[in-house]
Amino acid sequence: CKKWATLVIQEFFAQGDREKAEGLEVSPMMDRDKGNFEQMQFDFIDIIVAPLYLGLVDLFPGFGGAVQQMVSNATNWKMHRVEAMSVSDDAEAIEKLEARCAALNAKWHAKEHGGQVGPLGTGSRRGPGSWINKANSKKGAELK
Repeated sequence: CKKWATLVIQEFFAQGDREKAEGLEVSPMMDRDKGNFEQMQFDFIDIIVAPLYLGLVDLFPGFGGAVQQMVSNATNWKMHRVEAMSVSDDAEAIEKLEARCAALNAKWHAKEHGGQVGPLGTGSRRGPGSWINKANSKKGAELK
């Protein structure tokens, strides 16, 4: 995980360096002067990867193992970030990071137990009143 994260962050920083050289505003997570490696990894997972993976697991339930690994990786990056912070100086930042990690775990836990939200907030995709079950019921009625 750390090897790939290092390669990705090097690419991000190269992009930020190019933006600086061209006099452009540096994109978020691309500025080597403002970034913290562990925080950036957690943010990338939380903001970019998690929404994608949590959506994919709705379509492909077998993708759950990858989502579980993603949540585990996010938790590990959070722990590394907290270890690097001074508890007395960064208590509020640590609290916010802990809350974000807990929210990510809660989203996965809800999906893992069938409580995911369907398209446009239509409710669970697996429950008895779900849009998938309603569609399948219509198909079954048409076949009779």
